Amino acid sequence: MTLDVYTAVGVVDILKGGSTLPPIMEVVDENGKPQKLHVVKVFKPSNIEQYQPTNKEFYAYALADEFDLLRPKAALIYVDDSIIQDLQKRKIYTNFGLKAGYYYGCEYLSNSVSYEVSKLGSFETWELARIFAFDVLIRNMDRRVNKPNILLYEQDFHLIDHELSLNIPPDKEGTFYLDPKVSQVFCTGNRRHIFYPHLKAANKKEGIEFAEFRECLKHLDVSLLSTIAKQLKEQDTEDVVYIMNYLNCIKRHENQFINLLKQLLV
Repeated sequence: MTLDVYTAVGVVDILKGGSTLPPIMEVVDENGKPQKLHVVKVFKPSNIEQYQPTNKEFYAYALADEFDLLRPKAALIYVDDSIIQDLQKRKIYTNFGLKAGYYYGCEYLSNSVSYEVSKLGSFETWELARIFAFDVLIRNMDRRVNKPNILLYEQDFHLIDHELSLNIPPDKEGTFYLDPKVSQVFCTGNRRHIFYPHLKAANKKEGIEFAEFRECLKHLDVSLLSTIAKQLKEQDTEDVVYIMNYLNCIKRHENQFINLLKQLLV
């Protein structure tokens, strides 16, 4: 997978909600040709130092493709000092300490709407199960009722906001995450997965096997993350080693991971 690299040339608007308050920007390619509007996640330096959110967005973006999950097309966006100065003039970015650099951006889907639980009936159970399984795999605990991070665009799910996923510490073996107790966070409390209640009920009626997800996991090429990491200009990509080790471990223990998913729905 080759990432497009664009340069931001103007700020059009600011998206409401979310801690990053991502701006919608006009961007151009290397020849100065205008591209579609992009939502650009200009992360705070403190967040970048803490968990490398730009990396995580791109890693999850690439992995979603491997599991046939839709998401807005991404690009690496260079945001220069003039754009940063424009942002810093706005009160909402006070004390953000934003800096010029390369950031995660994705095409702005102008006619999309945020997903609501009431629309569940429009989708097949296997579709919801695949997203649930994907989120457990990438340790994404940020897709919940009050923050779905799903857009409905042209009657399909489009997944967004994965900067908090794949937080895999170097001192944790992949098998650590095969313990159902470690993944209970997807089933209870304020981080319960948005699809969990529906899937739990559906599992009682028909039994969910995660067949489509299993097939994708079986053929997952973990090395694609190394390819992505090499394209992330100016980013500290040491984290890709821990993440690849984790994913390779899950692949080796495929049956255990599928059983984990099933146990979570009991």
